Amino acid sequence: MHAVIGGSFGNGLRHTSFPKAQWQRVRKVTSRHQEILMNTFNPNWIFVIVAASLVACSGGSGDNRSPDPSVNQSFEVRGDCNFEACGVVPSSLESVSQVSCSTSAGACTWSSSADDSSVSYRPCADSECPSRPSLQCPTGTSQASQTCGSENSAACAWTTTCVPPRVTTPCSDNHGCDNLPLVAMGVICSDGSTGGFACVADGQSCRWERNCD
Repeated sequence: MHAVIGGSFGNGLRHTSFPKAQWQRVRKVTSRHQEILMNTFNPNWIFVIVAASLVACSGGSGDNRSPDPSVNQSFEVRGDCNFEACGVVPSSLESVSQVSCSTSAGACTWSSSADDSSVSYRPCADSECPSRPSLQCPTGTSQASQTCGSENSAACAWTTTCVPPRVTTPCSDNHGCDNLPLVAMGVICSDGSTGGFACVADGQSCRWERNCD
């Protein structure tokens, strides 16, 4: 008995036939190849390939290049720095109410505004200032002020401040903020007037808060 594979082709090729024993050997070899392929395939490869693709698509970046909006902080960016260059606020500063980003050793880095080493400040005229920066505040905050001035007799530079929504609930303890540091900075209200700070209740604790928008 012969087994026939192939078919009639228009190019003149004929059927190819094998004796029964030879055809059984062909089927046996083919089945063995399929078994090897199935034993070699590992379903976990699918997970590895998909995971690798996700990492490649994300550019390998696990770093959110902006401050965390869930933390109730005010952000101040100075000079040529911006939120992308400043990056994520370090965990060591998460409890600080106001942080500043400025150039240090050639890089934009965050620090506590209370650690400001400025000993003098002079407002600059528009003609002295570089182009006003256009910065987008982190989610959950809005721009409170943008001023141009000279610190410690340095070149005039812009300072942009982004703040979370203002807390207006007064602290129930008249001395609730007595032991809290108060950053020595001017508050310019949205109407152009000069504001200040008030002791307010933020959840279970009290803290200093600007007294105008």
